[in-house]
Amino acid sequence: MTTVRSTANASKAARLEQIRAELNQRWIEQELERLNEVFLAALKAVMAHCEQLRSELANQQLLEQETEAQLTFADKLRLKLGVPYSAVSMSAAAQQLPLIREHIAQLQEDITLNSPGAKPSTNGRSSMLLTAIEQNDRAVKLASASNNSTRSTWVEEQLQNQLLEERNQLADWRREASQAKARRRASRSNVELTVKIEGQNGMLEGTTRDISDTGVFVELQDADKTFIEGELLTVQVSGLPAEATAVRGVAVRVGPNGLGVRLLSAKNSLRPPENQDETP
Repeated sequence: MTTVRSTANASKAARLEQIRAELNQRWIEQELERLNEVFLAALKAVMAHCEQLRSELANQQLLEQETEAQLTFADKLRLKLGVPYSAVSMSAAAQQLPLIREHIAQLQEDITLNSPGAKPSTNGRSSMLLTAIEQNDRAVKLASASNNSTRSTWVEEQLQNQLLEERNQLADWRREASQAKARRRASRSNVELTVKIEGQNGMLEGTTRDISDTGVFVELQDADKTFIEGELLTVQVSGLPAEATAVRGVAVRVGPNGLGVRLLSAKNSLRPPENQDETP
């Protein structure tokens, strides 16, 4: 008994571990799918940001050309010779041009930082693309980590829900089986009738113990010495005309204390009228 119980406990533990492994894998797959959607959304945001940067860059480059066209001859000469000069001696265009060019350089760097193949900036400038990649890599590693508490909690909750559902299903099956058994029992009649059973090797007389629509069990001594399983038999109520109660069937469950007969006809005339199905 102890060995059987130990084997059952080991089998149950192995099944629980298998379910946990399947739930772990399902959670990881679902989480990776979710992370992939988040990452794709982040990449779309990066692409939109780059488009905005390129549009602004085009505007600044156009502004640079317009500003260069407004430089005075003195401004151009000083710029060409590299002669330093104060803001007082500069035109408005000459004062604005360095700021425009600085902004253009920043925009170009931002575009590079958010384009495929980008590398971290040496001056500490942030990159939406690199940040998204870093966050995704970190989240993927966390999803697959063995010590992920979120996954462990989810797995245990799902495991308990699954076990509860299985217990409910088992209870439903047992209830249905019990109801089916009750219906079968209700369809039988325990009226004791003295019947004659005739087969190839002779005829014996016994008492019915269980009569249903499909068969009858008859108690009689040494039934197995006269009848064999599979033999074709005729059963009729003693003392009544054969044409009124005789039925034919096949011997089943033949033993020393009786035998069962599976009827070949659709209607069991051995059953009392009050126990037979009523037809409209």
